[in-house]
Amino acid sequence: MKMMRKYHGGEPVRRGVYLNLATLELVPLYGDIRILPTDGGARYVKVPAPLVMIFGPFAGLVFAIFLPTVGILGMLGFLAYKAREWALGLGRALAKHGATTDEK
Repeated sequence: MKMMRKYHGGEPVRRGVYLNLATLELVPLYGDIRILPTDGGARYVKVPAPLVMIFGPFAGLVFAIFLPTVGILGMLGFLAYKAREWALGLGRALAKHGATTDEK
């Protein structure tokens, strides 16, 4: 099995797509100047083009499903928090009102 060569930030490389191992960001380098970005000593590996073509759309699909789900769950959590605060405020008001009335 062939080992994948690791590249460092600032190193000149051949054209292709490189994966930043720290942030999992894909960096396409196809221009005349092909030098990997220097992100605090980041390390990269070259990703084969067929792999990028297969998993690139899949990654987009994951984000397209994940982000709206997070938004909906965040809104439901916020509404549950507000309902709890309202119920606690109502309970405090009723308890205060009940404590101040004289029962005969």
